[in-house]
Amino acid sequence: RGYRGQTVAEVHGLAASAMSVAMAACGKVLMSPVAQVMLHRASVYARGNSEVMVKTKQWLDTIDESILNAYTEKSNGKRRREDFAEMMRSETFMTAQDAVACGLADGILEAAGGVDPAKAAACAWPQAGILELPPVEDLLRREREWNTANKAETAAEPSAQPEGGPQAGAARNEEAENNRRSERAMEIENKEQLEEKYPELTAQIAREAAEAAAKTAAKAERERIAGIDAMAMPGFEDIIGRAKADPEQDAGTVAQAMILAQKKSGGAYLAQVKQDAGDSHVNEVPAASLEAGAGVDSGEETLDQAAKAAVEAWKKEGAEIG
Repeated sequence: RGYRGQTVAEVHGLAASAMSVAMAACGKVLMSPVAQVMLHRASVYARGNSEVMVKTKQWLDTIDESILNAYTEKSNGKRRREDFAEMMRSETFMTAQDAVACGLADGILEAAGGVDPAKAAACAWPQAGILELPPVEDLLRREREWNTANKAETAAEPSAQPEGGPQAGAARNEEAENNRRSERAMEIENKEQLEEKYPELTAQIAREAAEAAAKTAAKAERERIAGIDAMAMPGFEDIIGRAKADPEQDAGTVAQAMILAQKKSGGAYLAQVKQDAGDSHVNEVPAASLEAGAGVDSGEETLDQAAKAAVEAWKKEGAEIG
């Protein structure tokens, strides 16, 4: 639509969906008698939460309004905006005659006899009364010529006299050089350059990284304390307390410490028993004699008598029995 010359759209098959919008931008729309136009509302696949869906709806509604602008302006008053909105909601297919009636098309292409000369004049390359593009070879040749001319103009630009005189040209050259410097400045190779170029951004990244690390450390500490608490048992309060205060210890080291403490305590207990037995002269107590035929059936009474004898010996020596 922004082209300053006259534009003509020819629809030979189906101008559907977005193509109908592109068609409406042309200054003149001609349709084959068997051609069709299809209008419908904008559509898209969306995925996400309710906020995403609300934004997607707003986006689609905006696109629909933009499409309606194209149809309404092309219609030039033949149909109301509300009419086109209803056509879009209904996904409307229309014939060439219907498109002309509602203003989306301006006429129908002639049959084998050709088109109106006035219509043919609107085309850039009319041939034999038929609106056709030139051969591909001609288009490629024109492209090469344009590229060659454009390169020559670019090469001659520094020496050419710019509009506004030398000062204006120098100002534009300086602006172009500044733009190139800015582009080069955007190339960041290391952390120091990033911090120098974007101090606020790098500070924000550092803060977020520190917060994430703190959260991870706090979670790990909670898990460590919970593991130590799970190992707690009566008699090992000191071990548990020291382990909680030492961040290097966990449930595994606590378990090892408790096992070593039990082993040490057991060894001390056995040593104390041996010492107590030696101090009490239990081994010097004579075994109780049994008279033959006393009717003893087992050794339990013998052990009982020996125990009583040991107690009596402790009493004689003033031992305290607890």
